[in-house]
Amino acid sequence: MKKNIIFCMVLCAALAFCLYLTPSASAASAEEEVLQVATNFCKAISDNNAELLTSLWWQSPKTTYFNPGGRFLTQGWMTNPPGGGEAFSLHHPQVTMLGDNAAFITGYYMIMKVNMEKNEFSTEYTRETIIVQKIQGKWLIVHEHSSFVP
Repeated sequence: MKKNIIFCMVLCAALAFCLYLTPSASAASAEEEVLQVATNFCKAISDNNAELLTSLWWQSPKTTYFNPGGRFLTQGWMTNPPGGGEAFSLHHPQVTMLGDNAAFITGYYMIMKVNMEKNEFSTEYTRETIIVQKIQGKWLIVHEHSSFVP
C-alpha cells in the first residue's frame, strides 16, 4: 500500500513537471488574426465557398467594393459577394494596424482562370487592399479595393 502511494506521488510530480515544461498556447496576435481574414478570403473564392466568403464581410449598407472588373464601385452589402469560379493566391501580404480595432491588408493576388470548354488558361494579377474592422469581437472586411497590375 505504501509503495502504491509513493508511486502515485512520483507519477503526479513527474506529470506536474512535464506540464510545467510544456509551452503554453498563446493567443494569435491581432496582426495574425487580420492576416487570417485575407487567407480565408482567398480560400473562399478559390473553393467557391459562399458561406465562408459571406462570413468575412460586414453585412452593412456602408460596405464598399472597388473593382476594375464589372461594376467599378459598389456600395452596400451584396447577397452574392464578388468571386467564384477562380483560383486566388495571395503574395507578399502586409498588415498595417490602425489602433486596436482597424487594419488594412495589402498584397498581390494571382487569379488563375481556366475555361475547360475552350481549353484556355489565363492569369491576372491584382493589387489588393482590404480594410478590416473589429466588429463585435470579430475582424470583418468593410472595404475591398482591387486594381489590375499592368
